[in-house]
Amino acid sequence: MERLHEVAYARQYVVPFRDDAECMRWLHFPQPPDRRHRLERFCSASGLSSTEGIVDTVIDGQQENIDQVS
Repeated sequence: MERLHEVAYARQYVVPFRDDAECMRWLHFPQPPDRRHRLERFCSASGLSSTEGIVDTVIDGQQENIDQVS
């Protein structure tokens, strides 16, 4: 399960887990990214056999961070 958490954390920035405007403005994407394709490739390259559970794991991690600073 720790591998899933590591991939989920990195996924926030690589896939990215941001809205289209922020991707183009702050991350310098020329157009909105194809998140599904990027997620599938990233998970595959990270040794995961599927993308199942990755988005929920990202959300859970973000909530944990919010809880720690609240």
